[in-house]
Amino acid sequence: MHRPDPETTEAVMKPIRPLLPNERMLTVAGERSGYVYCDVAEVEGGVLLQFINYNAEFHADLPEMEQQKADRTIPVRNLYAQFRPPNGRRLARLTLEAPGRDDRELAVRDNTFIIPEVMQYAAIIATVE
Repeated sequence: MHRPDPETTEAVMKPIRPLLPNERMLTVAGERSGYVYCDVAEVEGGVLLQFINYNAEFHADLPEMEQQKADRTIPVRNLYAQFRPPNGRRLARLTLEAPGRDDRELAVRDNTFIIPEVMQYAAIIATVE
């Protein structure tokens, strides 16, 4: 996976840092969390958090058709996330949805929760108060 150069990142962040809030709205931590992209969108009655897992095993040395059979996504497990809804609101109820899995409720405490697993994609529908 591509890892951004710290100097390049700092050059981009320096001019926009004064525009950003003091506290991050979203933090995601845990083993291999750097491979997971998250998008946040406000929806009616709450927030939609979408997680895409880019942690994969590729076989570039194989012929194309064999690559397609051998390449696979490596699940990312036990992600610790904290989401601070805007305007001092708090998370009330979280529903985790993922392809091929039953929806499940996630426990939330102080706007912090654990995502047990992200295969390729997972979404959390969060109601806020």
